[in-house]
Amino acid sequence: MNCFPFTSESKWMGIILRYWKNGLILFYLKGAEVILKEKIWPTQRDNFMLEKCETLSLEGLWTLVIAQKVLS
Repeated sequence: MNCFPFTSESKWMGIILRYWKNGLILFYLKGAEVILKEKIWPTQRDNFMLEKCETLSLEGLWTLVIAQKVLS
């Protein structure tokens, strides 16, 4: 339905999809964990995810986080 392209300034991209079978509308967001952790509600943040991303970054690896939200 809509696409929000990646930019080096925002460090995230998103897409809104509607599933044909049930009409469910979802917003998918992907990007760097330092950016996405600010966009996710504090009650939804997962310490495991943040710790795992930190461990991988200490090994010199890049991480990418994906989130979704059901829209009305």
